[in-house]
Amino acid sequence: MGHQEEHAGIVSDEPPLTHPQAVAVHRAKALQPLPLVPKRMPMQRRFLWSGAVLIVLSLPACAMVGSSKPWADSLSAASTVVLLCGFGALALSRPVGRMEARRLVVPRKGLVCPTCHYPLDAIDGQGLCPECATYFDPSAVISLWRGSYGLRRYIANPDLVDLHEMLESARQARGAKNSARPTASDAPHE
Repeated sequence: MGHQEEHAGIVSDEPPLTHPQAVAVHRAKALQPLPLVPKRMPMQRRFLWSGAVLIVLSLPACAMVGSSKPWADSLSAASTVVLLCGFGALALSRPVGRMEARRLVVPRKGLVCPTCHYPLDAIDGQGLCPECATYFDPSAVISLWRGSYGLRRYIANPDLVDLHEMLESARQARGAKNSARPTASDAPHE
């Protein structure tokens, strides 16, 4: 019979874990769950932060409107421009996020980690994101991306499409795109 080990009153016929197995078990216990919504795209976060900073910076000068100081009028006009730029950056953050999501997520058929935006189309089945250790199920990730950033019409419904076919087509598309790029050896020699 196999090796018996008693741990906390439980007898197990399993051999003790090796170090890599123990590390894998530890990582599995510390998994990040799949988020309810994908993390914002990097460029979208930049627009949001810059808009918020511009608005906050212009508020003190806007409060001086109607002041008797001779420089207050020119300062309030400049702060109004800064305030409008801040609101413009906030207004542009959503379309920029959609554009960036289409550029990143659609070519990979929705198989992108919603936490760190790592491409998951090379990983078969469910598993861990190699970048952030978020546990993912391909159909859940695809459904998550389909429900955000207006990507429903660009990404196929995972319930209606065979996931293995979808993974294979994403890999083939990526391979064709990489092979279509000219390399240094393709350059004409003179």
